[in-house]
Amino acid sequence: MAGAALALLVLALSDAGSEVSAAPPATAVSCVDETVRWGGAHQLAVDGSFSTGVDVVPPAAGETLSVVGVSADGLDTSGRASALPVEVGGAVVHTGGSTAGGAVVVRSNVSTPVTVSGVTVVVRRCAEVAAASTAGAPVATAAPATRSEGAVASVLPETGQDELATTLVGAIVVALGAALVVAGRRDVTAAGRVPGSPRAVRPPSPG
Repeated sequence: MAGAALALLVLALSDAGSEVSAAPPATAVSCVDETVRWGGAHQLAVDGSFSTGVDVVPPAAGETLSVVGVSADGLDTSGRASALPVEVGGAVVHTGGSTAGGAVVVRSNVSTPVTVSGVTVVVRRCAEVAAASTAGAPVATAAPATRSEGAVASVLPETGQDELATTLVGAIVVALGAALVVAGRRDVTAAGRVPGSPRAVRPPSPG
C-alpha cells in the first residue's frame, strides 16, 4: 500500500510541474532608432522632385516602423528657407506617423526654384523579443534539509518552487502518513496479539 501511495505522489507532482512549465514565456518590446541622411546641393524646379538615392529599410515580419523626425530644407533664389515635404516609399511622412520604408524622395511645394542641401529621416524600429532572464538575482541560503525533507525532494519535479506545487506536496504527504498509520493498525488487528505483549490472566472459576 505504501508503494502505491508513493507512486500516486510522484504522478501528482509530475502533473503539477507540467502545468507550471506550460506557462507562455514573457516577452518585451525592443526598439532601435535609425537615421537616414542625404547631403549635397540639388536644384529643385517648381513642382519638381528628386530621389536622394537613400532608402529606409522596410520592416521585417513582426516589426513596426514609426517616424521619429523628418526634415528637408530648401533655399530659394532670395535666400528664404522653406520646409519641403519628404516621401518614403511613395508616401509623404510626418513625425509621429508610421512608414513601410522605401526610397527617400523630396518634393517642391513652393512657387520658385529651391536648392536642397540636406535631407534627414529618423525612424524607430520595434519588435517583440523574449523578456530578460532573472538569472543571477541574489538568493537567500536555506538551512540544510532534514532527512525527511531530502526524501521528499528526491521525488519532486523541478517546478521552480511553485507555490501550487508546494501546497500540493504538503497535502499529499499528510494524506500518505495518515494512510500508513491506518494500514498499520489494521495489520495488528488482523494478526491478533502481538508477540511480547502482556497476556491477560483469567481469574480461576469458583469451586
